[in-house]
Amino acid sequence: MAENHEIIRAMIHRENELVNHRFTWFTAFQGLLFAALAFAWKDGKELVPAFCLLGIMVAILSAISLVFATVSINRLLSWWLEHKPKPYDGPPVWGPVGDEPARIWGHVTPWNLVTVLFLVGWMVILRINVHR
Repeated sequence: MAENHEIIRAMIHRENELVNHRFTWFTAFQGLLFAALAFAWKDGKELVPAFCLLGIMVAILSAISLVFATVSINRLLSWWLEHKPKPYDGPPVWGPVGDEPARIWGHVTPWNLVTVLFLVGWMVILRINVHR
């Protein structure tokens, strides 16, 4: 039977894989939207709001799923800290920073911040388009 540290490490690894997949799809979709925006900017002014709204919605949905993954990892780390055997002197179950859950600053990750940056970017583009 697997030890608790192996199970927690595997569960965190799975969450990290999901983050990777979600973020890859997010960036690919945003890239396609920006390419479409470039083609529509000059002659398709009425298409720009549709691209912006789509970009905003995808950024919001992606941010939600990525924050949920961060919360899940923090919950796993909290459980580990509560149930870690006293004689355990093995490596941390997650990363070089140790097993302590990151709390609030744990949500300030590149993948969470990039979704917010794209959200703000699409809102700025939408505002610029309205005033041109």
